[in-house]
Amino acid sequence: MEQGETATINLSLSGLDGITVLVGGGQAAYELNATVTDGSGDGRVVLLFDTSKAGSGDGAALTTKADADSLTVKNETKLDGSLGTGMYGITVYNGTSENVSAIAHGGLNVQGDGTTDGTTTTTGDTTTMTESDGQPGFGVGLAVAALAGVALLARRR
Repeated sequence: MEQGETATINLSLSGLDGITVLVGGGQAAYELNATVTDGSGDGRVVLLFDTSKAGSGDGAALTTKADADSLTVKNETKLDGSLGTGMYGITVYNGTSENVSAIAHGGLNVQGDGTTDGTTTTTGDTTTMTESDGQPGFGVGLAVAALAGVALLARRR
């Protein structure tokens, strides 16, 4: 996905009271840590990660699509400029307390400076990224689909 775009992250919370989501961390110079709960009771939460707001330090980069769902940003790295290009890990943890285990891993590949058009489309559990030349890109789409698949597998175990 291009810098300045918003990624859609579909998560399943069936059987879980809440989850913790970590974007970045590790070797990345950026980290956002948040807890998420399903307020509508449908077992699903859709998160929106806005790369243009990432690094503000106020947590505005991550929001929920549905008003009924709850998200609390625990911390976010404040950057001097915009979120740099590169791969940012996405880790989902089972629960909202301190010592919970990871149940899913994915990634978000941020490219460019946002000067080209790109569209991210989500239908059900499938996310497709289309670049300005009409060719599908698989950076965020494949990562988010893999993350959703791993979350579903972890939930069934």
